[in-house]
Amino acid sequence: MGLREPIQASGVMTRWICDVAAMWALRHGSELRIVSAQDHRHAPNSLHYDGLAVDFWADDMPALARWMDAHGLRVFWDVPGHYAHVHADAGG
Repeated sequence: MGLREPIQASGVMTRWICDVAAMWALRHGSELRIVSAQDHRHAPNSLHYDGLAVDFWADDMPALARWMDAHGLRVFWDVPGHYAHVHADAGG
């Protein structure tokens, strides 16, 4: 599976969101991929453009979504537009 374009990610919050996801993957021995950060096209006014959101693919997306939510992130998964990835953002 190739990327559509290189991932663009910068900023403290993007890094923190990725660290929270990486912690889950390491603790659970799970596979995790960043799908999108500040790249690709997102909805107008998306927090991705401000470096406050990251999309992930995981081999256990329900568990990743629960983990991200438990760590204070707003999560969208298994809802329209978010079936193939877990969206985590700092939008509260």
